[in-house]
Amino acid sequence: MDGLRPNMLVFRQGDGIGIPATDDTGAPLQAGLVLEQLPTAKGSLRDVANDVIAGAAKDPRLSPLAKPTIESVKLADGTDAVFVMAAFNKEGSRRSLQLKLIARGADARTWMVSGFLVGGKGSRWCAPGSDLASWLRVHLMSLRLTPGGVDEKPLRAAYRGK
Repeated sequence: MDGLRPNMLVFRQGDGIGIPATDDTGAPLQAGLVLEQLPTAKGSLRDVANDVIAGAAKDPRLSPLAKPTIESVKLADGTDAVFVMAAFNKEGSRRSLQLKLIARGADARTWMVSGFLVGGKGSRWCAPGSDLASWLRVHLMSLRLTPGGVDEKPLRAAYRGK
C-alpha cells in the first residue's frame, strides 16, 4: 500500500467489453474504485463511516434513496472493517450506488476503498442487491492490509461466467 498514491481513482466508462456500455435503462454506465488513506480519521471505524455518510448528505448533487447501511466485516487477512452502502439520485437524472470499505491497519492508518456505479435514474443495476453491486462489493472486499496481495479467490468466482 505504501506505493499507492492517495485518492487513486480506477474508473471505467462502460465499454461493452469488461463493463456494459449501458445499464438496464439504456443510460451510460460508469463504474469506479478509489483508494484513499484517511489521515485525519478519528474514532472507531463506525465513527469514520458515519462521518463519510454525513459528508455525502451535504453534497447538493445527491438525494438519498434510502438510509445508508453500515455492516461490520472482516477482511481475508483478519483485519476488522466496516462496509457502507448508500444509494442516491444524482443530479436529478442519474442513480448512484456508493460502496465504501473502511479499515484500519496495525500501523493505525485508516484506509477507505470506495466503489461506485452510476447509471440511469431508474437503473436496477445501480441498486443494492443487484448482481453488479455484488460484483463490485467483491472487489472492495479483496483489500488486504497485510502483505500478500489481494484475496483473489472471491474475485475469480465473481468473474466466472462473465
